[in-house]
Amino acid sequence: MKRLIVISLIVTFFNAQFVTNAYALGGIGQIFRSIARAFKSGGDDVMKFFRKSDDVNTVRNVGKSSEEITASKTFLREDTQLLTIVGEEKHSADFLLLKKKDRSSYVNAKRIEDLQLDNIAEWVLDSKSDSGTTKNNFYKYIIINWLGKVYRNSDYYSKPELEEKILLICKTEKEVFYFSLFMEQEPKRAFLINHISNENGNILPNQELVVLEDAKKEKLMSTMPEKTNKFPSHYFFILKDNQGFIYNRNYKGTTSPNLMKFKGIFYIVPEKNRCFKGTEEGLHR
Repeated sequence: MKRLIVISLIVTFFNAQFVTNAYALGGIGQIFRSIARAFKSGGDDVMKFFRKSDDVNTVRNVGKSSEEITASKTFLREDTQLLTIVGEEKHSADFLLLKKKDRSSYVNAKRIEDLQLDNIAEWVLDSKSDSGTTKNNFYKYIIINWLGKVYRNSDYYSKPELEEKILLICKTEKEVFYFSLFMEQEPKRAFLINHISNENGNILPNQELVVLEDAKKEKLMSTMPEKTNKFPSHYFFILKDNQGFIYNRNYKGTTSPNLMKFKGIFYIVPEKNRCFKGTEEGLHR
C-alpha cells in the first residue's frame, strides 16, 4: 500500500510539473530525495512531506531560476512591508476609490485643488511668445496632452493589460508615494494622494501633478512651484527599466526641469527605489 501511494504521488507530480519544467534538475533532485526518505519512514511520512512549508515551496519553485526565486521572495517581502506601513484597509480603499469614481468625484473625495488645466494650456501657449515672466519660465515645460508612454512601453505596466486608471505606488528607502493616474480620457491627469515619510515635517499634501517629460523610458512629474519659487520643489521620475523611481526635492525651487532631466541621466537608482501597480490586495507582480 505504501509503495502504491508513493508511486501515485510521483506520477501525479510528473503530470503536473515535469512536462514543462524538466530542466529544473536541482529542484527535482531535492524532491526525489524527500520521496526516498518517505519510502524509508512509512506512508504517514509521505503525507507529512506535503505538509512541510519548505517542501511545498520547493514544489512551487521547480522550473524557476535562482534569480526568479529571489525576485519572488523579494516581492513578497516588499508587498508585506508596504501593507504594514500603509495599512491594508487604506490601501484597498484607495484602490477601489480610484476604480469606482470619475475624476471630478475623485478630486472632491480626495480634497485636491483643481489645477485648471485649461488655463495652464493657455499659459503654455502664451509662454512661447512671452518668456519674460517667472510664471512662463515654468509653464513652457508642462505637457498637457501626455500619453503615458513609459507605461505603454513597459512589460510590467502594460501587462496583462494597460489599465486606464492606475494606482501607482512608488517607494524609496525612507518614503512611500501613492499616485493616481486617470488615462481614460483627455486630458490625462496625475494626482499625488498619499505620502508617507519617516522624516517629520516633510509630508506632501494631496495634489495634482504636472507632467514635464513623457518618453518611452521615463516620465517626469512635478508639483507646481511654491509661492514665489521659480521652479518646482518636488520632482518624480518614473522609469521603465526595473520599475525604477527617483524622487528629488529642492525646497528653494531653483532647479529647472531641463536641469533635472540632465541630472537624471547620471542618477544611480538604488535597488529599493521602485514603482508598482496597485491591486485591491497589494502590489501587482
